[in-house]
Amino acid sequence: MTMPPRIKPPEEITEEVPLPVTYADYTVRRYPLDTARLEPGERIDLPGDSLTAYTNGVLAGCYIRLDSPSADAIPLNEFNPYRYTKGWKRFYLETPAQAGKYLRLHIGREASAEASVQITAVAPKPVFYTIKSAKATHFTEA
Repeated sequence: MTMPPRIKPPEEITEEVPLPVTYADYTVRRYPLDTARLEPGERIDLPGDSLTAYTNGVLAGCYIRLDSPSADAIPLNEFNPYRYTKGWKRFYLETPAQAGKYLRLHIGREASAEASVQITAVAPKPVFYTIKSAKATHFTEA
């Protein structure tokens, strides 16, 4: 009598564990503002714990929402730079349209990198006028 062939048990099925994604200490990204990113904004899958924004346009109307499209909007013109010690996995970027302008974001991780916006202004040069009267001569600013 012959025996039926022995059936091998199936190999154990295991889930593949995805390799961890590593990021540099910081990332700098440039986003053109030619078209609007409407509420809740474009999903950006970049983790971080600090964010600094710069634009050659205006920051009014630019918002981020951390981790969820339903999170409170953080106005970048009021909170810049922004630091969140718990960190985030992604954020949602909402921007108005500004033809020919761009938004540059510096995203830091684990307090390894932070940036600040440099604001420069030129002081106006004072102008002096000579005022002459019958009694005296005076110098005054314009």
